[in-house]
Amino acid sequence: MISFSITLHALAGTSAILSGFGVLALAKATPLHKKLGIVFVLSMLALGLSGAWVAWQRSIMLSLCNGLLISYLVATAWLAVKPRSNWRRNLEFVLLGCALGIVAMLLGFAIDAQHSLDGKKDGFGYQAYYFFALVSALAASMDVKMLVGGGLSAKAGLLRHIWRMCFALFMATAAFFLGQAKLFPEFMRHLSVLAIPVLLVLAVLLYWLYRVGLGKASFDYMRRV
Repeated sequence: MISFSITLHALAGTSAILSGFGVLALAKATPLHKKLGIVFVLSMLALGLSGAWVAWQRSIMLSLCNGLLISYLVATAWLAVKPRSNWRRNLEFVLLGCALGIVAMLLGFAIDAQHSLDGKKDGFGYQAYYFFALVSALAASMDVKMLVGGGLSAKAGLLRHIWRMCFALFMATAAFFLGQAKLFPEFMRHLSVLAIPVLLVLAVLLYWLYRVGLGKASFDYMRRV
């Protein structure tokens, strides 16, 4: 079972990263962008959930939480550009509960790591647990604001879609290129080389947040979704 999960995780990760970079490169709101976006969402969900399962089997708690976090971010990003409906609102409440659970787990593991002799848990420093707890808490707080406020404007919905999709891709890209450097040929095992795709995702994220945040791209985009 564990070998199947690892194989699924590897295949999903490959599909997620390739489709993710494809989505970043394509013109937005085109039919191809939408189709490849579906591949990305499904691949990321498979990546996150299979990664969480493998991490649970191996007792690697940060990877467990981050697998769930990736799945949550992608699911809520996908919902952000869907029409408002009762099923969407109900699902958003469920996902908010998941986000709060992820925050609670990360804070608990961070405290465990902080009080350990070496300041680590499962090989990761307490700072990493606190960082992802902060990201999860920020996303959850935005969920609360959205649900209390009755929804999102077109611009807010697109911004939500962008940052959550891109941050999930950033996590997957960093985990592969930086966390699995041993898989690359020796001549490529340099931070200056392996960090390029990771930084590229961040650059694209900042570019689209700037463009949508200060422009009218959101309204044109949302009419075509």
